[in-house]
Amino acid sequence: MIDPAQKKLNRVFLFIIITFNILILAIIFFFLHYRLIESAKDHIIDNTATEIMPHYIKNDFETLNKIIEDEYYQVLDRQGNIVLDMQSSVHFKPPLNIRLFEAAFAGSEVYETLKHNDISYMVSYCPLDSKHIMRVTMSMENLSNFQRSFFLIILFTLPVMLSLSFIVSRYMVNQSLKPVKRVLTYQETFSSNITHELNSPLTAIKGILEVSLKKERTPEEYRDAMKSLLNRVNSIIYLLNNLFLLATSKFKPLDLLKEEVKIKNIFDSLEEKYEPLILSKNISLTIDVPSHAVCYCDISLMRRAIENLMDNAVNYTPENGLIKMGYVFYRDSSALTISNTCESVIKYDIVNFFKPFYRGRGRTEGKGLGLHIVQYIVESHGGKITAHLDKKLLTFTLQIPHLIT
Repeated sequence: MIDPAQKKLNRVFLFIIITFNILILAIIFFFLHYRLIESAKDHIIDNTATEIMPHYIKNDFETLNKIIEDEYYQVLDRQGNIVLDMQSSVHFKPPLNIRLFEAAFAGSEVYETLKHNDISYMVSYCPLDSKHIMRVTMSMENLSNFQRSFFLIILFTLPVMLSLSFIVSRYMVNQSLKPVKRVLTYQETFSSNITHELNSPLTAIKGILEVSLKKERTPEEYRDAMKSLLNRVNSIIYLLNNLFLLATSKFKPLDLLKEEVKIKNIFDSLEEKYEPLILSKNISLTIDVPSHAVCYCDISLMRRAIENLMDNAVNYTPENGLIKMGYVFYRDSSALTISNTCESVIKYDIVNFFKPFYRGRGRTEGKGLGLHIVQYIVESHGGKITAHLDKKLLTFTLQIPHLIT
């Protein structure tokens, strides 16, 4: 679902970057052209003011006739006759532009660009006095060559810039879509797993109802069917509660109502709850938690986390096995440990324990959500949970900071 959108974004982003690059280059090129024209005008003005005007003011036409300039200077009278024709390396004599000629006598300094033998020339008309104006013809060949060289540089670098634009656009789109892809992948997996996990209990409920309705039954048989249905519904409710926690675990921590909680009280209540199963499997249970041991946590969520671990420990500890619960106090945190004998766990399982819907080798019970939810609860408290396998003893450690966050 994300791939077509990613390809389209790549094309759009590439188009935008290429357009932007071309626009920038065009702006630079036209700005350079404008500055070259302005520099040519400034050169004419400066050269006229420093080299020509002092001699003209003194009527020193003899000196002016001997000066050889790169530009072609002419002094024209009101009839358009050439009064002064200076020597120059420019051998192009432009035709008289009546409009600019009249504008110069009106007091304006005006310019035009002409082309002769594939060479561009700038022609300037500027006023001298009430009877004369000056016309200056300047070759733009050097400026044109510079501008042409710059344009060739742009053409040669354009493929490189387009290639870089393509790479950058793909990288930026891929980086920006990574969170979206993770969310969509998670959503697809989540939806698939929900369908799978709800299918079994709902199918069982449907089967019980169909069997119950096939023929008349005794009240006791209906009561047994209702009990079985109630158990299935309770399991669905429990699953949905876990799925709700799972749905939010990727995006935000839980909202906590923290208080000072005595850990031993939680352990003692869980011992009482699981006592029948523990006795039936002849499991040795040890609780090594001081009565004064406390942690700052949300009691309902922390109880749920410990209960999930306790449930796993009781269910997967073999007969005549061992379960140990402990508490360690550190300067900045409290560590709760739950260990149990476990023959079916391997180290590969530990790496994947906290992934949603993961079931270890040989595990058919449960939905694979319990340990992920424990991790979510512990991390929402600012703590962390680790699993360690020492031979056949599996230990979970919940480390919770003392400080209320």
